[in-house]
Amino acid sequence: MLIELPIGIFSNIWAWFCELDSARQVSELGISPLSYQEIDSWARLTDKSLSSHDVSIIKDLDRLRLRMIK
Repeated sequence: MLIELPIGIFSNIWAWFCELDSARQVSELGISPLSYQEIDSWARLTDKSLSSHDVSIIKDLDRLRLRMIK
C-alpha cells in the first residue's frame, strides 16, 4: 500500500490514486495498469468529478507505480 502523503494542490489526486491503486486488478502476471474504464467507473461510483488533466496525472502516477514494482 502506498503512503498517503499530501502533495500540495494535488493531495486530492494523490488520495484518488491511492484508492484506485488499492482496487486494481492483479493476475498471475502481476498488477495491471489502471484503465480509463476503471478510472471512469470509480469516478462515477464515488461521485468524483475528474478533469482530463486529473486523469492524465492519475495515469502518470500509475506509470510511476508500475515502474516502482518492476
